[in-house]
Amino acid sequence: MEGQKGTRMTGSLVFGLLLTVTFGVALHGLRPSAAHAQGGILTARIYGIDVTQFPTVTAFLQVVDLNAGLPVPQQPKLVAMIEDGQALPAQEATLAPSQLGSDIVILLDASQSIISPQSRGYTRKSRLEEARELVRAIVDNMGERSRVALLAPIGAELVFIGGLGKDGTPLTTNGGAVANALDQQDFPPRPRGQEATPLFDLLGRAIEVLQNAPGRANRPGMVIVLSDGIDFLSDQQVTDVTRRAQERQIVVHAIQIGPPQGKGRERAMENLRRIAAQTGGQVKIYGRDDMTPFYESLKTRWGQLLVLRYRSQVRQSGQHELVLRLEVGGQTIEVRATYALTIRPPEVRVEWEGGEEIDASKVLSLPVKIRVEWKDQRGAYGVLVKGFRVGEAFVGFEQQTAAQKGNLALLQGTVNLAGAPPGVYLLQVDLEDNLGFLVHGNGPRIRRPAAAPSPVSRGFLDVLPVFSCTLALAALGVAIIAFVRSPRLREAASTMTQPLVQRIKEVTEPFFPTGAVRGAEPARAWLVVVEGEEERRQIPIRSIHVRLGRDESLANIVFNDRTVSRLHCRIEEVEEGVFMIYDEGSTSGTYVNYEQVPMNGARLQDGDLINMGRVQLHFRLKLDAQASSAPRPAPSSPSLAAQEGVEEEKTHPLRLDDERTQIFKE
Repeated sequence: MEGQKGTRMTGSLVFGLLLTVTFGVALHGLRPSAAHAQGGILTARIYGIDVTQFPTVTAFLQVVDLNAGLPVPQQPKLVAMIEDGQALPAQEATLAPSQLGSDIVILLDASQSIISPQSRGYTRKSRLEEARELVRAIVDNMGERSRVALLAPIGAELVFIGGLGKDGTPLTTNGGAVANALDQQDFPPRPRGQEATPLFDLLGRAIEVLQNAPGRANRPGMVIVLSDGIDFLSDQQVTDVTRRAQERQIVVHAIQIGPPQGKGRERAMENLRRIAAQTGGQVKIYGRDDMTPFYESLKTRWGQLLVLRYRSQVRQSGQHELVLRLEVGGQTIEVRATYALTIRPPEVRVEWEGGEEIDASKVLSLPVKIRVEWKDQRGAYGVLVKGFRVGEAFVGFEQQTAAQKGNLALLQGTVNLAGAPPGVYLLQVDLEDNLGFLVHGNGPRIRRPAAAPSPVSRGFLDVLPVFSCTLALAALGVAIIAFVRSPRLREAASTMTQPLVQRIKEVTEPFFPTGAVRGAEPARAWLVVVEGEEERRQIPIRSIHVRLGRDESLANIVFNDRTVSRLHCRIEEVEEGVFMIYDEGSTSGTYVNYEQVPMNGARLQDGDLINMGRVQLHFRLKLDAQASSAPRPAPSSPSLAAQEGVEEEKTHPLRLDDERTQIFKE
């Protein structure tokens, strides 16, 4: 007998152990991103990804302790960041907490056992009065940016107490109005045979509201169930509700009002406890448990999200995957999320004054406006004018202003039509935005009359000018000899010819206009050449966007040095007095104070040293007396390749052992 009893006890222990292990494995399977840590099981959730400022991507996430049913207070560390299988530098991303608020749907189990005046809770008040106190405490303690809705069954219908907002959703930031509406709400007795609440329908409706709420992607959603328990939910219904909540990352909290009543009261709260445990929520008993930590969590922890910002490397439309590895509490958590992105090249429109056709023989300089508009998920970003073309010939362009507003960029400048070829061709502009999209815009037709044809050969008449010139030169030689040998003749000739020469000079000498610029804008900053061509040359920066390089068709500031790329780098004034430098994929790289400029650029300070190959520059916001008084050399002559008309040589990279490519440490 004792042996049989020991066998039964051993079997019970084994069965209990197997049940515990099975439940633990099942729970772990429901939380693939969770990690065990001191105090509980941690999981990370990404609530949404914002790409409206692409290529800047913003992700909203939260780390939750599933055992405690609360977000962890510790600031996690971003260990790794992977986008579409490509690792990105985690140190260039920012991860910081921000109070964004949460969405809360309160479900009131208005069953007969709750609304009956004879039903009492643990505080000895009626259960409906306790429910009203709970709702008032929840709305008083939720975050300033949080939204709340109250759903309860009244008669045979599910009603949002407090009504719907202007946007058609019951969620509102005015929690006091919801609590006041509950205080004034009458609950008629439940129909016979329908005393229990359709909790499954209530949970489904609450999940639907949270899923479709405006701005749902950037905030957590939760359901708070006020009930004394429900025992007729099937296991399949519990599983379905739990799965729907987990897929939408919705947390379910259960607050028990009074002791369970009715048949099966010993397991009345079991279903709610299962749903809350598997979605990361809390279970509280009103009147017996301390509710203060729960109320505080609504204001501080649940409404606070971690905001991650980084520069994306994606360059095509479609679905993309983001993988984050976070370290918190000595454990590493991995979380994945996907986001959709639509990228389209910007649209370009060229505006000018005049008709559809411009005569280049009469109009040498044509003012134009270039409008660049992005119509995808991006805002307005940097755009570079690669050049203007008339047919296949490139013509000069001087950019004067650049402005951005929303998804629109406006550039103004002047096109030099002196280099337009003969014939009628369309004026075209080539641009490139900061994602590398090459786009084109069309301007007016440019017409230049063809050169006059060469005359037909006329025999001896063609040789006659040469013969006449020869005789004239011979006569001139004789006159020079006589002039030199006879002082009187020289004096007389000078007296006679001087008025004639002066008159001929006035008639035949061409007039060239000066290149002085009237009304030029003051310099925003200066570049002073320290090493390379034209040392101590002072280069004023008069535009918020300048380009440095070797090719005058691509750069505003040109350096004739083979270690400088055709388009080497650019300097932008992003704010008043704040300048950034960006490398444009140069061969030798761009260095500031002997440190290479990263992909997202570097900020320039007064006195910084800039290296582009062999050319070394000082960046100055204000010239000192020595720099201002230094003599300014004449502009350098064009490169030998440009003078001789031969094909330009390739850029020479700076040697790896050159001191400009090294990072010097103190």
